[in-house]
Amino acid sequence: MQGRRLPEANAPFDYQIGGDYPPPSGVMVVSRDRESAPAPNLYNICYVNGFQAQPSEESFWLDDHPDLVLRDSTGDPVIDPDWDELLLDTSTPEKRGNLAAIGGGWIAVSRPDGFDAAETDNLDSYTRSQGLLSEDNNVAFMRMLSDGAHAEGL
Repeated sequence: MQGRRLPEANAPFDYQIGGDYPPPSGVMVVSRDRESAPAPNLYNICYVNGFQAQPSEESFWLDDHPDLVLRDSTGDPVIDPDWDELLLDTSTPEKRGNLAAIGGGWIAVSRPDGFDAAETDNLDSYTRSQGLLSEDNNVAFMRMLSDGAHAEGL
């Protein structure tokens, strides 16, 4: 395992999800979308929406990985009403493994890209899944992603 770098305790933080910009003076830690470049000379956290699909990535999931999108009893995708995002299906070990191959790949490249850590969002998607997912499903998936991130030194 590669060595991990940790931020300074209580370091000033800037959450830059949805678009990066030059951090304000004094900021030492930033969290940015996985498509963004890390901020120079700061501790950088790579934001990955691991349990839901960004609206801009709907076609990636629906066209290329339709079996990994959570579906209701009528076969329609389950949508998070607050963020208008498709929920991903963590209900079985096989689906978690397939999701981890995708999301874990995004996390794995964040280290060589210059990120120091990864933030996998929406662990609580099971609360918006119409009872189709459980906390245990999502915790098991998060464990897979976390183990992979740690193996990369994140």
